[in-house]
Amino acid sequence: MIKKIVFLAFYFILVVFSVNAQNFTCGAEPTKEDIDYLNSQKNDRNIFLKKYSYKDVITFKVNITRVSSSKGGRRMTESESDLQIDLLNQYYSNANIQFIKCKDNEVYDDFLFDFNVENENKSYKYFEKGVINIIYFNTINRGGRPYAAGYTKFPKSNKEKAIYMTISQFKNNPSTTIVHEMGHFFSLYHTHGKSNCGTTDELVTRGKGKNCNSKGDEICDTPADPNLYRECKYSEVDILCKYIGVRKDRNGDLFKPDTKNIMSYSSSFCKNSLSQEQYSRVRFSATSSDFVSIANYDIFLFNHNNIDNNQIKNFTPLRNGAIKSLNKIEASNQITNSNVSYLSKNKIRLLPNFFVKKGSVFNAAIRYDCNGENILPYKRGIVKDKLKVEYKKDEIISIYPNPSQGKFKITSSENIVNYTILNQLGKIIYNSNANTTNAEVDIQHLQMGIYFVKIALERGEIVTKKIIKK
Repeated sequence: MIKKIVFLAFYFILVVFSVNAQNFTCGAEPTKEDIDYLNSQKNDRNIFLKKYSYKDVITFKVNITRVSSSKGGRRMTESESDLQIDLLNQYYSNANIQFIKCKDNEVYDDFLFDFNVENENKSYKYFEKGVINIIYFNTINRGGRPYAAGYTKFPKSNKEKAIYMTISQFKNNPSTTIVHEMGHFFSLYHTHGKSNCGTTDELVTRGKGKNCNSKGDEICDTPADPNLYRECKYSEVDILCKYIGVRKDRNGDLFKPDTKNIMSYSSSFCKNSLSQEQYSRVRFSATSSDFVSIANYDIFLFNHNNIDNNQIKNFTPLRNGAIKSLNKIEASNQITNSNVSYLSKNKIRLLPNFFVKKGSVFNAAIRYDCNGENILPYKRGIVKDKLKVEYKKDEIISIYPNPSQGKFKITSSENIVNYTILNQLGKIIYNSNANTTNAEVDIQHLQMGIYFVKIALERGEIVTKKIIKK
């Protein structure tokens, strides 16, 4: 009898805790225009989710505004905003996305301190173009009542590129809310779908009849979620992060949602993960964003073993007279000066016939900081002997195994943008776009024989290789 009473008491605590564990919602909800825009990208996005590998790091600039009151009250510190950036980088590094804080301003604004979404336009004076603007208030309210721990808008309607957060939520209940809102910023829906307080239209099954590609959050490696904060009134997640609901989809299948997913309405202390397809969707949105992001490419140095001390290091601003480009530098000139510097925002590629005279010093740098003055990474070559870039096409591309049972890889030191399989008569058997230096190809369905692989490289070169299918 005592054991039964103890069990019932413990269960009661779990239920009570679950009701109170989640007492706020996210304020982000896509408009019809947002949904139509994201639907228009669906085909390209689905191809991207299956094929894309994250080769390059994409860096986004972030400006932080911390709203304080001259009347006192909670103030968010700069070190606390640093922790928020660290949290974003901790998670979104999985999509090869990083965030750098460019500005961190504390402003005293008594009117906005306890923020009402109806006055959103009053906050625009603190925003800048070309960056992600994150602004922290004491509270976020709507109609004079508590509204959300944070909110943002989806890509199409987010003209200000802004995320709105609460100071009190961050201080009193440290959580992944900023990661959640950044997910919306880059087009992720809630795991229960496109509404805040409604339930999902996604089926549980991942087999025949599945609709996970078009319903719910439109992602198939997250299980169907009925909304863990049911009707935005009470939580269906207990203190052990277990789903305690009994709801079923329209097929009669019991929901088994992931209570740890950051894009869910689970209790905040439970949420600590995003799925691979969620990261891929974020990455797709980041690469197709319509505002300034800075892609960090490595510096392409062919025959780089001919350069002494070729390494990454901190670098002060390049001297006046450096060859600069906002996009890329493709160099095929001859350098006979004693010291030459190349500076580019995106990439530097040394082409055939590029030549550096013995004794010259060659500097190359990619700029990706906030103000364009501090340069990272930096490659410096002191040429003991002359540096001449020359290579044969065949040396930069390899196909293996060859002969092959049908599966083989194409690897290249240059980015591959397309490859085509042809038979001995020159007929095209297969064609595929790519954005990689390592493509996997499957021709197991083809007959044994000799085929040709025509490979198109990013710089415009086309290389043809022979493959033998056993």
